[in-house]
Amino acid sequence: MPPTQSLDTVPAGARAWIEQIGEEEAALLRYLASLGLLPKAELTVEEVAPFGGPLLVRVGGARYAIGKDVAAKILVRGDVGPAARRHRHRRRGR
Repeated sequence: MPPTQSLDTVPAGARAWIEQIGEEEAALLRYLASLGLLPKAELTVEEVAPFGGPLLVRVGGARYAIGKDVAAKILVRGDVGPAARRHRHRRRGR
């Protein structure tokens, strides 16, 4: 099983599954739950904005922009191997 990592380190094109939210703040937990970002949820990182910008993630049929600071509190296991890196490279070439 791959190790956990924070969502802000996952490259564009990778799929990941949320393991846990590393923040206990009730308002943040409610917000993430309202987006469907709960443990065991599957998501895809579609884009990673440069210079500390947000990540664009897909959860089910919805897309959300998640700030880097919030993404750093979401621990995931993911499909971040060579295929994900190739996909990220391909997106840049468009």
